[in-house]
Amino acid sequence: MIGVITGSGISGISGPPERTPFGNTSGPIIQKEIAGQEVLFLGRHGEEHAWLAHRVPHRANIWGLYSKGAKAILSVGSVGGIDPSLSPGDYLVLDDLIDLNPPPTFYDGPGGPEVPESDDPISALINKGVGVHISFTEPFCPALRKILLSVIKEMGLPVRDGGTYIQTRGPRLESPAEIRAFGTLGAHVVGMTMASEAVLAKELGICFVGLAVVANMASGIRGARPSGSEVETAMKERAKEIGLLVEEFVARAGAGEREPCECALQPFLGIQSQAWRERLGKA
Repeated sequence: MIGVITGSGISGISGPPERTPFGNTSGPIIQKEIAGQEVLFLGRHGEEHAWLAHRVPHRANIWGLYSKGAKAILSVGSVGGIDPSLSPGDYLVLDDLIDLNPPPTFYDGPGGPEVPESDDPISALINKGVGVHISFTEPFCPALRKILLSVIKEMGLPVRDGGTYIQTRGPRLESPAEIRAFGTLGAHVVGMTMASEAVLAKELGICFVGLAVVANMASGIRGARPSGSEVETAMKERAKEIGLLVEEFVARAGAGEREPCECALQPFLGIQSQAWRERLGKA
């Protein structure tokens, strides 16, 4: 099953949140059928943008999708363009990221929240406080990236293959000096949420792909003075386009077009304890 996380300006998801061992999700998880595939939809900011970026309950959101059967997640997020060659309306199928926040994790060690026991050994790793250090050499699933890139190109939309996303805490937008520094670090776009989602999905062995939509140029780029309302307006204008894109992606990704990847193995390859590796047959 595929999960889709939507962001600013994308509405139509309302109702009570889901309860998880990590608190409530930011909103309801709605199940729909698209092209014969069951899809889970979750709005990361909740109704009326109630959850600002620095308060989005990422662990609850990702666990909520995982517990309902999501094996893959498409995350759609608005970004500010740092690379001067970008323009509002461009899409990036991300391939790397820089996280400036204290990264969230499901592997807190002993004393962290407990999750319901299941046949999936991940629950045992979390509940026993096992040390897990996932590899982040590929933050985004290469198999899903290929499908998403193909869909956007065939729709005739402006898209870049690859790009580095840098995550700030928010909710304020960035200063021109910060943006210049981020560009020096190699970032192409800036946002406030997607890096946290990518980390948590990887910890659960979920294939994760990030679609960055340039809503505006970042502060100081070509004289830009971005505002929060500008971001929301830009995403609302592209809502129908993004909806069609998501439908086609789901149809292809859920129909067996995905190439093999190692995303599901990452939690087990990251186990530090040799005893646990042997116990799970991952030695």
